[in-house]
Amino acid sequence: MNSLVYTLTRVNETEEIEIPVVVEYSYNKAHRGHRDSMGVPEEPDEDASIEIESVKTTDGIEIEITEKEISEIEQYYFDKEDDSDDGIDWDSVREDKENRE
Repeated sequence: MNSLVYTLTRVNETEEIEIPVVVEYSYNKAHRGHRDSMGVPEEPDEDASIEIESVKTTDGIEIEITEKEISEIEQYYFDKEDDSDDGIDWDSVREDKENRE
């Protein structure tokens, strides 16, 4: 299982509160949908995704998160992946390797 550190921002009646959390997640790589013998798609391609297993404060206390917060964490993860400076599209590399095997 993978983990990342993220800061949740929650609003109460008077202020915004920032809560640093540790997100444990599973990464699901992109999959090319099934193709027939002519290469015509029979199933749609699936984008890469993450599945959030747990969210804990830095003290180890598990907390509940909203659907909006889940979306924000997913966006943060993929933005972080897109910001890598190596210039390599790793999903394409993985997909090409799978197609060769």
